[in-house]
Amino acid sequence: MLTNYSQSIQEEVFVEWVNTCPVISHPCSSIADLSNGVLLLDVLAEIDSTWFKPARSNDMGGQWLLKHSNLKRLVSTMSRYYEQILGIPFDKISHVNLTDIAKFASVQEILKLCQLVLYITVASENNAMVVQRLQQLPQQSQGVVMHCIEQIDSIRSAATGHPTAQPSSSSSGAHVGTPRSSFNEEATYRNQNDIARLAVEKEELEASYRKLIEEHAQLRYKYDELEFEKGNLQLRLQEMDKAVTQANETGRTDSIMRTEIEHLKQDLQKSEDRRQEAEVLLEQQTMAIEELTQKGEELKERAEQTSRLKDQLDESRHAAEKLQKAENVIEKYKKKLEDSSDLKRQIKASQL
Repeated sequence: MLTNYSQSIQEEVFVEWVNTCPVISHPCSSIADLSNGVLLLDVLAEIDSTWFKPARSNDMGGQWLLKHSNLKRLVSTMSRYYEQILGIPFDKISHVNLTDIAKFASVQEILKLCQLVLYITVASENNAMVVQRLQQLPQQSQGVVMHCIEQIDSIRSAATGHPTAQPSSSSSGAHVGTPRSSFNEEATYRNQNDIARLAVEKEELEASYRKLIEEHAQLRYKYDELEFEKGNLQLRLQEMDKAVTQANETGRTDSIMRTEIEHLKQDLQKSEDRRQEAEVLLEQQTMAIEELTQKGEELKERAEQTSRLKDQLDESRHAAEKLQKAENVIEKYKKKLEDSSDLKRQIKASQL
């Protein structure tokens, strides 16, 4: 986390930052208010409502399992956003202990989570309003925020940095009797057609990929919601089972309570069925994305190969032009030599 600033300063800055968001469901009075993930979801929903949805329930009381379920859904969506939208491997970033946050409101772990949320808000396309509000913070707060952003920026640079590919060169000999201009024009035409066709394929592939990513995100959100609903039902079922056990011990079993338990079990089964259906669809979407990604890599290789062929064609054309000029010079000197021979024969004939 941020080693240049004390923990208390970091707490103040993040609470101050969350309160700058105009759409949060309630003000943040302390860092512990962020332990259930509700306010952080509100902050992210303002940036990208397609990926992030506000929590359905703001009041989780002391139920740490509900907090943990909501935090798990939050981090799961954030990890996909980091990898699919920002292009940052989420496993390269500091791990956040969600259990410590949900159970004990661990300040250190909450600060880690806040840093991840903050970076999404400033790195997303809709960051103008966020940056404007950050610039209105006190100078020291802005320093903490900038240090936060720079830490993840360094991870992003390390993850997305690629060495510059050096173009390969090759020499190719030209045949004297080849019609060079015709060959070059035909090869150039074919090359341009290939490049145009690859560009169209690339655009279509990118459009399909973006659409699939959006569908995948929506399906994943639905899956996470079902997981959250399942956790709630399981928690309610556990509480009802405890109540029935206590009633049995005291000899006051309530038939209404048993009926409620049966209803809860039915709801839980329905939720599990829907979750399994969503999981199957999610796997299908994942396979489709992997297949599309592979096609994209193949298309990229073909584009690079076409570019290399174009470079080789340019080199061949240049060599052919040089050779043509040399032939013209040779023809010129050959004609001069023949003229000189004719002149010598005429001189000898006149002397005789």
